[in-house]
Amino acid sequence: MPQRNLIAGTILTTLGILYGILTIGLPNLSVPGTPGPTLFPWLITTGWLVLSLALLFSGVLGVRNKPKETRKSNISKKSGIAVIGFLAYLILLPFMGFMLSSIFFFAGLMWMYGERHKIKIALTSIVIPIVIFYFFTAGLSIPLPSGPW
Repeated sequence: MPQRNLIAGTILTTLGILYGILTIGLPNLSVPGTPGPTLFPWLITTGWLVLSLALLFSGVLGVRNKPKETRKSNISKKSGIAVIGFLAYLILLPFMGFMLSSIFFFAGLMWMYGERHKIKIALTSIVIPIVIFYFFTAGLSIPLPSGPW
């Protein structure tokens, strides 16, 4: 596993640097005091580089994940269900709004991937969409689907 992390981390870091170079070339056509069109690409570049460097360092340090006793069919089954759930989320998003549909989506994913503590599921499923909603609407001035309410 460390060798895979090293190879993947190197490739992803290289791609992140190339994406950052392309982001530098974007024109900054914004009104003073507002986030411009280059903000989101820079957020993507920063997140991409942080995560790929973490993967690279875990490969360099030789950190090994303890393999769980799961069958491959079980993993692919969960992934397929997650993709179907995401498609349902995208379909319901305009009708239910971001907040309500995201609460159900996050709760379903947490339950499917093994979290059984109901209070933890409820709190996390409510807090994450609220933080994301206010980050985009108040911080970035990007409206999210509000639904019929």
